[in-house]
This record gives sequence, structure tokens and C-alpha cells, in this order.
Amino acid sequence: MFWAMPRRIRINVENEEAICKISGLFTSKTVSTYRTQNYGGNYSGNWTHPFTPYKWDPKKPDEEHLSAKGQPGGITYKTWELLSYTSDEQGQRCAKVVNHFYTVSNMFEQKHKQIPQLWVFAYDMDNMKARCWYSNHFPIFPVSSEQQDNVLRQIKQLQTLSNNALWHSRTQIKSAWFELPSDAKGDTSFIDLAFWQRTESIFFTAVAQLVENTEQQTYTLTPEQAKVWLSSLRTACLDLFDEYALSELGNQKSMAKRIKARQQLAGWLGSYERGGKEIKAFIANHKIEFNKEVA
Repeated sequence: MFWAMPRRIRINVENEEAICKISGLFTSKTVSTYRTQNYGGNYSGNWTHPFTPYKWDPKKPDEEHLSAKGQPGGITYKTWELLSYTSDEQGQRCAKVVNHFYTVSNMFEQKHKQIPQLWVFAYDMDNMKARCWYSNHFPIFPVSSEQQDNVLRQIKQLQTLSNNALWHSRTQIKSAWFELPSDAKGDTSFIDLAFWQRTESIFFTAVAQLVENTEQQTYTLTPEQAKVWLSSLRTACLDLFDEYALSELGNQKSMAKRIKARQQLAGWLGSYERGGKEIKAFIANHKIEFNKEVA
């Protein structure tokens, strides 16, 4: 199970004397052919690989659980909660080795001061072709099984807002670039990658605060912590826009279009009463207060 291959190959060893053409040595056994069989091991049903997280429809828990696989764009914090926590409510299970770590985490904390790291790696496969190999390290925060559902709900809120912020950032950058953004062709995945990289540290800072608050029976970010995270996310999005859409002056018409796109992005990200519905909901849920004159 640790060395599964999409195609099985067996060499045919024959009892024939020969001189090895590489080493020049005499041998009584030779290999000149091999057998191959397509379709390697198919781990079906609800058998779980110890190194792999799984997810399923929480409304249909008896259906086959699906293993998490490498995807184009790499491994970012947008799927970090699946790699780290288990929740029947959310329909997900982290790898067995991660669950095992939680059982010994108290021992780890006594011996080590640093935050433990989770090493995540996978191939992004297209049928039998490996398109890319991804590898990344993330912090991992031990949470009791009783509290994981509570923590996951809050983490998914942060991830959802990050995904929305990325969508609006990418949309407005394309609006600044093209006359007809919806018809524009080309790969813009570098915008996504830059966003996830630039917002990773603020995300994990918020998660660390959330876990610490949960240990103190708070179960959510404080208004001030949520405000700092939201402000940092806003700054990251606007910086990303400025780098990709305002890095050159261009002509007057082009600049007017880009400034309008930036205003649209800033409007969705805006604090207080000006933000998009997702921003307003986050502000209301965390009871964040802003001064009107700086909002």
C-alpha cells in the first residue's frame, strides 16, 4: 500500500547461463523479458490509507469515502483543515498518522517548544501522467476531538472569506487588464498562488489565536483579533491588485479603467457599512467596530 503503482511489472528470471553485458561476470540466471499488467491495486470501499485524508458527503456517511489527491495549483491553506482535523459533521477525516500524533501530542509539547509541522506531499496526476509534484509544510495545532467541530466551523469561515477575497481580487485584476474580462483567455493561476502565499501567515496566526481561545472556552476570535485578520486580508488583496494592475502607468483611458476596478475591489473589501455581504456578515458575527471616519 505504500508503494502502489498504476502498472504492475514482474521480471522473468530464467535458469540460463550467460555473461553479463554490463559487468562482464558469469551468471547462471538471466533476465531478458518481463511481464506487465495494467491497473494496479484499486483501494476501493472504505479502506483508508494511513497517510491520506478522506472526505465524504456528511448527509450520506455510508457512501464511499474519497481520498484527497494532488490538484493543480499546489497545496495551500485552503485545504489545510482537511489535512489536520476530523469531523463527521463536516464529512472529513485527517490521515491516521495525524490522529496518532494527537494521541501523543501532550508528550510532544512537554519535550518541544516549537509548533509541530505537518509535511504534506502529493503528485498532481492526469490519468497516468504526473503533471507536478507538490510538497509543503504547515503548522499543526492539536485540538481535542470534542472541540474539533467547533474549531473547524471557525476555520472554514476564514477559508471561505479568503476564497471570496481571491475571487474578487482576480476578477478586478482581469477587469483592469482586459476590455472583456469574461472572454479573456490564458492562465491566471499565478494570481491565486501569490494570494495564498501572501495570506498564509495571517491565516495561521488567526488559527493559532482561535485554538488558544478554544482552550479558554471562547470558541471564536475576539473582535480585535478578527479586525486585525480582516484588515490584513484587505491589505494583501489591494497590494496584489496594485502589483499586477497598477505597476505601469499606461494611457489615460487605461488608467481610468484600472482605478475603477480597484475601487470596486476596495468597495467589496471595505469595512463598516461599505463591504460586500460576506464582509458584513464576518464583521457582524465577530462584533467588530470601526470608526466611520477611517472605514
